[in-house]
Amino acid sequence: MYTIDIALAADEFLIRLKDDWSVKMGTLSGNVENTSVGGQYKIKLNGGNMKVPTAGNYKVVLDIRNSANYNIRLMPN
Repeated sequence: MYTIDIALAADEFLIRLKDDWSVKMGTLSGNVENTSVGGQYKIKLNGGNMKVPTAGNYKVVLDIRNSANYNIRLMPN
């Protein structure tokens, strides 16, 4: 499990691994999807972009401990 405190713009984002865009994680559907604050979202390798609901400071929690259930949460800081 990974966490980071970060300022995010109200824009789209993906998770990339080891600073390499060839290994990225995003939405299960593969389409751009809105996220909500505090919600937990399943993600997958090569998924679609996620959208930050409102610009601000967030704690991002990425849980990749179980490959069948990767997920991400955005919590306001």
